[in-house]
Amino acid sequence: TGPWLRCAFASGALLHLVTSQTAGAVGRDALTLFGPRIYANLQGLLPQCAQGQAVPFAWHVTDTEGKARVLEGHLRSLFDDAGNASGHLIDALETTAYHETMSELRLSETRLRRFVTASSDGIVVHEGHQVVDANPSACRLLATTADALRQRRFADLIAPESRQAYREREGRASHDAFECDLVDSAGARVAVELIGRSVQRQGRQM
Repeated sequence: TGPWLRCAFASGALLHLVTSQTAGAVGRDALTLFGPRIYANLQGLLPQCAQGQAVPFAWHVTDTEGKARVLEGHLRSLFDDAGNASGHLIDALETTAYHETMSELRLSETRLRRFVTASSDGIVVHEGHQVVDANPSACRLLATTADALRQRRFADLIAPESRQAYREREGRASHDAFECDLVDSAGARVAVELIGRSVQRQGRQM
């Protein structure tokens, strides 16, 4: 845009997502092109644009077909040799698919956590052997708390005489159960059937 927020150059692909005024965009002001909500957002960002600084933004918009979209980008102010603002540059990428994927992932993780919490089976989640979570059933089984388990490595919960069998099965694609002994907080052996599963949680393999 120019210094008065009038369009000097625009990408048709970007305009299609935020305005129906795709024809003759050059010369139009930001209020006419983007509407009052985005215009107000731009006005709020401009004071933050010190010389050479890019200010990030995220716009939730509705495209010309009525679909919700997310645009993320930066607003930069351009300055002449005298240090006066000569215009502003808006660059943006559509990140709708990313946000939809992350939303679905969070929903999936919420459902998984509800299942884990409600399960009568003891469930311990570990990442690279470091325990990151445990459900109430596992805490009761091992006579300890989830916070205490997070300080432990999962392999250390397995009785020494069962660790070789555990190592032999670790990483296998099979989800067959095998019998082994765990060690509770008092040092007592607890006979269990152990089943390994790989899950995605917060984008990480566990």
